[in-house]
Amino acid sequence: MNIHKLALAFSLLICVATEPSSAASVTEPQYIGTIEARELSTGNYVLLERATPEAHTSTTLFGIAGVSRDVSYPGEKSPVRFNAGQKVDFVIRVERQDQDPMTLIQFWSLAPKDGKRVLPLWETGSVYNNNVNHTAMQHAVPFTVDKLGKNFFVFRASSPLPPGEYSLSASNIADGYNFGIDP
Repeated sequence: MNIHKLALAFSLLICVATEPSSAASVTEPQYIGTIEARELSTGNYVLLERATPEAHTSTTLFGIAGVSRDVSYPGEKSPVRFNAGQKVDFVIRVERQDQDPMTLIQFWSLAPKDGKRVLPLWETGSVYNNNVNHTAMQHAVPFTVDKLGKNFFVFRASSPLPPGEYSLSASNIADGYNFGIDP
């Protein structure tokens, strides 16, 4: 009888010891196009606020004196916060790594306006002035990208982020992954 208990205990020990670790699938983004933050001091992954932006078009004098377009997220601040100077990078899961990652990822600073976080996209002057000012480019955050494993890219801002609100997205996904930097 003791030999049967010993054999059962040994079998359980082998099953537990050989069970594949699920830690990597819990910590890294699990779905293609999803983005998570990674704290460099701990290696912990942090879920970012995922939100779908709302598009707005504003006109002045029925568009004769100008038109502007922006997207916004509700609330003045993201519930996900990091401290200024905190070392954080971002990881996106991709189907494959043979595409230029700079075309896959968008990184924006957002402006507070009327209780929302706004990304101005473009604006025009009067109908007599055909110039379009692509204001979104003024909010683009420069970043660098490296490969991580077989299905991930890791990216980080090229310089420390000042306090404010930020949004990340995969260029083929409408949702933004948002966070804020506190002083």
